[in-house]
Amino acid sequence: MEEANVTESTDQQVKPTESEASSATETASPSGPSMVTDEEKTASIITYVLYGIGFFTALTFIAGVIWAYVKRGDATTDQAYDQCRWQIRTFWFSLLWGVVGAITSPFIIGYFVMLASVIWTIYRIFKGVSALTSGKLLYN
Repeated sequence: MEEANVTESTDQQVKPTESEASSATETASPSGPSMVTDEEKTASIITYVLYGIGFFTALTFIAGVIWAYVKRGDATTDQAYDQCRWQIRTFWFSLLWGVVGAITSPFIIGYFVMLASVIWTIYRIFKGVSALTSGKLLYN
């Protein structure tokens, strides 16, 4: 009998109410609001789409970073600014490693560097979209 009571008490977990959970996410960033607006979310998605298309046409990759720079100035929430910073850094580091890979491509290692750059960029796009849709900040 005692075992049944112990099992029942350990199975019951205290779950926060919706208001407690939402207040915890709202106060996650001490410097300001962290919930991104629909307009800012759309702007971020546009940048990620441009980056994705950029694998086939480099011009849209450049358009994506220009869009991110423009929208960074319009960011009104921490998450929107965070997204723009993530997108801009994704562009510059992808460009850096792409150039390093191209320069070293006469040596076989350059192709591996370029492949790693592409994989890393794809990872950054997916991680950025994931953080955007879940309402999390990319940089703490």
